[in-house]
Amino acid sequence: MPCNYIVDLPVSMPLKFNDINTIYIPSHPTLSLSMSMGRSNGGTRMQPSPAITTVVQALEIARDSPEGARDPAVVNILETALTDIWRKIEAHPTSYVMTRDEFAVFNYFQDRFAGQELATAARKRYWDRLELQNGN
Repeated sequence: MPCNYIVDLPVSMPLKFNDINTIYIPSHPTLSLSMSMGRSNGGTRMQPSPAITTVVQALEIARDSPEGARDPAVVNILETALTDIWRKIEAHPTSYVMTRDEFAVFNYFQDRFAGQELATAARKRYWDRLELQNGN
């Protein structure tokens, strides 16, 4: 399945997702490898890790290494999530407050939104809500 990159955000897309934590991508052959100590060959061998299926997993992989940030499955999941987040912000430009996970994705792509008032206001609402929740 080809990956379409979204490079001109902000863009409104007609994608519909209920919750950023429930964006699941169909099973895919092994997308990344993890190290596992194996004594059968007297050294280290590579073991496949589970398929990437959630935004949180994709974000963790993208943050961990440049290779992970270029993985087509990771890029697809994060771009889809970012598009969905931006759609919500555009739909409610003065009131939408991102969830913690949404903010993490939005923050990962913060350079795309440099100087955009709508993005700045969305970040401010997130931090203001967090401050209120913490009683400050």
